[in-house]
Amino acid sequence: MSECAVEFSSVSFGYGDAPVLIDVDFSIRHHDFVGIVGPNGGGKTTLLKLLLGLIEPQAGSISVLGLPPSRARRRLGYVPQQFVYDVSFPISVLDVVLMGRLGVGNLVGSYRPADVEDARIHLEQVGLGELMHRHFSAMSGGQRQRALIARALVGHPEMLILDEPTANLDAQAETEVHSLLDQLHRTLTIIMVTHDFSFVSRSVETVLCVNRHVRRHPTTNLEEMSGELLSSIYGTQLRAVRHDQSCGGEPHGD
Repeated sequence: MSECAVEFSSVSFGYGDAPVLIDVDFSIRHHDFVGIVGPNGGGKTTLLKLLLGLIEPQAGSISVLGLPPSRARRRLGYVPQQFVYDVSFPISVLDVVLMGRLGVGNLVGSYRPADVEDARIHLEQVGLGELMHRHFSAMSGGQRQRALIARALVGHPEMLILDEPTANLDAQAETEVHSLLDQLHRTLTIIMVTHDFSFVSRSVETVLCVNRHVRRHPTTNLEEMSGELLSSIYGTQLRAVRHDQSCGGEPHGD
């Protein structure tokens, strides 16, 4: 098995004549915890779509778990920033989590007892076991987000990809989601788009800074680094980290 869970090699993509990502090269190790940061419009969402195989690069190549992204998709768990649904529809938390079993195995017709038990186990894992029969619309924002994480986990992924999982959550809900991700990282590769730089500096092992180009950085020795790089991205003084483009071996600079 390759040392790298994800490899982007000279990848470029744009919409029409507008380039979004340009000559992207980076790699991610198995069981790494990666935070994707960058300004709005910098290409973070496009990067996730490429990673998930929802769009194809216009140049370069992508490998996910040793496969093209579209073939690796069933081995990935995805947690969107928002789950769009009709709040008047009486869908339960368990129903939402069971959606993660669709397309897994040979499921035809109703869910099997084993699927329901698997969903129950993962709801217990995210701290929602006693709320499995509650209407999804009656849950708090943090509870809904943890239910969506359970939905991703019930497919038994090797990699978990999250798009701003703590957006619009209060401080307590953020803490609960962050604690859960710290636990899940023991067994999963995690890739997360986030604007929460305090969580990045505390828990994330690698940062991908995305602003048309992508820079990969470890988060070691953050206190000793200057804010020049992140200032160029965000337009403010933030701590930066050293460049490290390679999956293995010696880091190399710009």
